[in-house]
Amino acid sequence: DDHYPQHPRPTPQDLRERGYLDAEGKVVPKRYVTFYVGDYDSAAWLYQVMPYLWDDPARGSLPLNWAFNPNLADRMPVAMVRARRTATAQDTFVAGDSGAGYVNPGMLQEPREFSGLPSGVEAWRDHCLPAFHRWDLSVTGFVIDGYAPPMNDETLRAYAAFSSGGFAAQKVDTVGMVGDTPYVRMGPDLPRAGVPEGATALRNALSGDLSGPPPEPRFHSIRTILMNPTWHRDVVASVRTEVPDAEMEIVDAHTFYAL
Repeated sequence: DDHYPQHPRPTPQDLRERGYLDAEGKVVPKRYVTFYVGDYDSAAWLYQVMPYLWDDPARGSLPLNWAFNPNLADRMPVAMVRARRTATAQDTFVAGDSGAGYVNPGMLQEPREFSGLPSGVEAWRDHCLPAFHRWDLSVTGFVIDGYAPPMNDETLRAYAAFSSGGFAAQKVDTVGMVGDTPYVRMGPDLPRAGVPEGATALRNALSGDLSGPPPEPRFHSIRTILMNPTWHRDVVASVRTEVPDAEMEIVDAHTFYAL
């Protein structure tokens, strides 16, 4: 199809009703966690791995953000469409690293270290725009900066143009804005290991004393790699069991960046 819409983005009223905004419209101090569920940046991962992870019976038990790179529609469109047709209200789709394709965007900026070519930032923006529209994407869950220079103002504005709902990157401030578009610094990867190891890593990512609310809202974008929904559910449950009064909210990417 020409367009695959996702569920509606949350409104301020939705966020108030969920207890995330107070009467004055301020964000309630909690630890807001969003899971970047990756890394579907090759067709092989979609056709070999996605079926048994996607069909896990726990899918829908908590918000997960599936990072199916939109470029994969050229290689494995049936998987992309099947995911959209069978998604639950807890399944959100975001772009993977780093949009509609795999690049270190800082290498598109002038001066371009190896090629000496003019800036490729506008070409990257124009490539991503139609893919984001077709798959109703407004969030880039992970911009992989690698060994490239940090994104400059031109590149940040390009991301705000095609990923207006928000993005996470490695070489940015902890939290920031490009016009009306929010961004965060990407948090750590949870290990591809058992639930106890995953729970320990999640607690460490949240850092500090988890008993009670933090003094101000905290935002944690956490990456997982080829882990199923049951594992995510059990990792979160383990942390909640150990720290039952932790003000930890697992939210979808649209809610996360709206806050």
